[in-house]
Amino acid sequence: MEPRPLHQIITDGRGAAGLSLAGLAAAIERTEASVRGYESGKMIPPIPVLMALADVLELDRADLADAAMDATTAVKAARSTS
Repeated sequence: MEPRPLHQIITDGRGAAGLSLAGLAAAIERTEASVRGYESGKMIPPIPVLMALADVLELDRADLADAAMDATTAVKAARSTS
């Protein structure tokens, strides 16, 4: 089975936690625009934000970090081919 992309994990986690975009942004001390970027896949959260997301959304930190590594690898691969 293909691992879920980071942005999908964050989006699903927010939904499962019953948080609004504004609620999650406040909980991780980021802007709504940042959370939108993380959920759209246009931005990859820095490590401290990943850890805050894991804690707030009750996700496994290692799983979230692995998904972030996969996302970073995909971005680097896309850049090297363009």
